Amino acid sequence: MQINDQIKAAIKDLHDKGKGDYESLLRQVKKKHRSIQLNEFQAYSRLSTSKYLTAIAGRGTGKTVSIGDRLHRIITTMPRSSGVLILPSFQAGLTRIIPSMKQGLEMFGYYENLHYFIGRQPPRAWRNSWGSAYESPNKWDHYATFFNGVGANMISHELPNDGKGLNTDWGIGDEAALLDPAKIQENTDPTMRGTKKSAFQGNPLFC
Repeated sequence: MQINDQIKAAIKDLHDKGKGDYESLLRQVKKKHRSIQLNEFQAYSRLSTSKYLTAIAGRGTGKTVSIGDRLHRIITTMPRSSGVLILPSFQAGLTRIIPSMKQGLEMFGYYENLHYFIGRQPPRAWRNSWGSAYESPNKWDHYATFFNGVGANMISHELPNDGKGLNTDWGIGDEAALLDPAKIQENTDPTMRGTKKSAFQGNPLFC
């Protein structure tokens, strides 16, 4: 059994039992994580200090790794921040974009239902030590929460005004060619007001 399969089996066992020390499993997973070798495209993406980064790249270029790397940098340098994951539609998100995002995160050692949850809160027994964003959601259906409080609001351009009213610190849009620039300007850009500017000021990933 490969390491990834072993980790996923241990996560499943943790939830099947309904109890257990998830923090010990976090530490074990961290020890097993391997280094990622970035290609030229990914290295340029990593080295960029631009607040706005657009990648025009074809299949097999390594966009999945770059998105995983950007999320990794957000998680490690902006704990308790809130962001937006911009989707052309929830159907596209569920079938193509979210699975790709999860694959990218896994490459950097983050596993669903251990390091983060999508569409639900962590188990009640974990919540005392689980981080929370400076601005947590009222509903968790379209939200991803990470162990150190980083949160991602998933918003869809198929829903009018989706995202309005949010305060966010960063944003990621996969398959940007399918996104409507007018809707980004109208619905997404106004959310980039920051949740706690004093905590993230000076971070190149901060809005």
